[in-house]
Amino acid sequence: MHNFYGIVNDFFKKILVGGYLLNKDKWSQFEAIINDMTWPSGTSRLPTNLGQNHSLNKADQLRQWVRIQPMVLWLCWRNETGRIPHVEPPIPANGHMPNFRRHLDDVYKQALYLSISDHILAAWSITQEEVAEGMKYLTLYNRGALAMRWPMVINNHLSMHYPDSFLRGPTNSWWLMGFERCNGDQKKVNLNGHAEGAKMELTLARSWVQKHRLYELVTSLPPNASRKERDLVHRLSREKGPSRGTLRTQIEGFGARAYCFVFNSDYSLTTHPNISAALGGQITKSKGWKKATDLRALPHPQIYSLLLKFSQDYWTALRIVDDFTIEPRATLFIGTQSAKSHAFVFKDGIRYGCATAARTDADQYAFVEIEGTRSPCLIQYHFNISVGDESPVTCSIVQRMNMDEDFPRLGWDLYATELGIYGTYAHDLGELEVVLTTSLACAAHVIFTTAGGKDICIVHASDSTGLEVPEAWVDKVEEGS
Repeated sequence: MHNFYGIVNDFFKKILVGGYLLNKDKWSQFEAIINDMTWPSGTSRLPTNLGQNHSLNKADQLRQWVRIQPMVLWLCWRNETGRIPHVEPPIPANGHMPNFRRHLDDVYKQALYLSISDHILAAWSITQEEVAEGMKYLTLYNRGALAMRWPMVINNHLSMHYPDSFLRGPTNSWWLMGFERCNGDQKKVNLNGHAEGAKMELTLARSWVQKHRLYELVTSLPPNASRKERDLVHRLSREKGPSRGTLRTQIEGFGARAYCFVFNSDYSLTTHPNISAALGGQITKSKGWKKATDLRALPHPQIYSLLLKFSQDYWTALRIVDDFTIEPRATLFIGTQSAKSHAFVFKDGIRYGCATAARTDADQYAFVEIEGTRSPCLIQYHFNISVGDESPVTCSIVQRMNMDEDFPRLGWDLYATELGIYGTYAHDLGELEVVLTTSLACAAHVIFTTAGGKDICIVHASDSTGLEVPEAWVDKVEEGS
C-alpha cells in the first residue's frame, strides 16, 4: 500500500504539480471535473479544493485518484480532436525549469500505465497470470520514468519485487488499509488529557472494546430478539458509530459479503432469500415488508408485464398468470400485492440505489453482468417478488447505456478493458430489463461531458473484472504441461 501509492504520490506531486503541467485555469477545470463526478457512496471522496491545495495526504485518497486520473487528465489536456498534444506547457514566471521531459502525451501514457497497474494489482481476487500482466504495465511505467528522466526513489525499485508478495494472496488480504482505518478511529476518541496512570490508554482500550462488543451484538442478535432489544442496539449503533455513517450501516455493508441486504421504506432490514437461503440464512420480515407496491401506478406502465414475465421465467414449475385471468390451480401475479419496491440494496458489501428513489438518486449507476458480459446501466427499480408459497426473490430493473460505431474517440480507448472505463451516450438508454439483483456487478464513477460535439457519459467500474487468460496458457493446460 505505502509502496505503490507512494509512487502514485510522486507522480502527482513531482510530475503533475512540480512539472507545471496544469496552469491556473487547468487546475480550476481539474477541480470542477472531480467535484462534478458522481461517486459511489461506498468509496471515499477526494478533497474538494484540489485546484488550490494540490496535495493528497492519505493512501486512500491516492488510491481513488489513480483510479480516475485517466479520465480527469484526458478532459484537462485534450485538444479539439480529442487527442493529447505532444507539447510541454509553459513554465510560470515565478517557476524554475524542471530537468525532466514534460510532453503531455508522454506523461498521459505514463498515467495510463500506472492506473492499469493499480486496476489489476489491487483487485479483490487475482491469478498469477494477472500479477504478471499488472507487473508488465508497472515495468513500463518505471522504464518510461527513467527514459523521461523523472526523479525516482527506492519505491520504484522495490515495486519490481511485488510478485513475491502476491504469493500470500491478493493485496487486500495483506495491505494496511484496515490498520490505517483503525488508527483513524482511535484518533477520534475523546481523551481527558491525563497521562498519569495510563488513563489515556485505558480510554482508548475501552472505546475499542465497546465498538467490538457492539459489533458482536448487531451481527449476532438471535431471530427471537424482542423489538425493544433491537431498538436499543440500533440506538447504540447510531450513537457510538463513526462519523461517516453509523456503525450499523458499516456492519450491513461488510456483512453483505456473504448475504445480500435490502432496506425497506421504514429502514428495517431484510435479507435476500436468493443468496441467504443457499447459506442457511433466514428472511427477516418487517413492518415495511407488508407494504406492497401498486405496479400499475408506477411511472413506467410496462413494469407489471415485465415482472410478470420475470416471475413466469423464474418459477417455471408454476403456472403464473396475470390478476385478470380466472384459471383453476393457477398462481396469480397480483399487481397490488406481489411486489414491493426498495430504495436501495446492499450486495457484496456495495450499495446500489435507483433512479426512482424518493429521497436520493445516489448509486443509480452501476455495472450489470448479463450473459457473461458487463455493461454500464442505470438502475430504475429494486423489487422483492413473492408469488404463492414460494420464497421471495429480489430483482432489479435496469436500462443499459448505449454506444455505437460513431462514438467519439477517447484517450484511453486502447486500454479500456484493462482500465474498466466505458464511454456511452449521455441520454441514450436501452429498454427496461429485469435482472436478478445478484447480477449487479459493481458500482461506478460517472462523468458527464461532451466529445466530438456529442453529450457523452464516462463510466468507470470501481472494481477489477479480471483479465482474459492468454491462449498460450490455456493451450499448456489442455496439453497437461
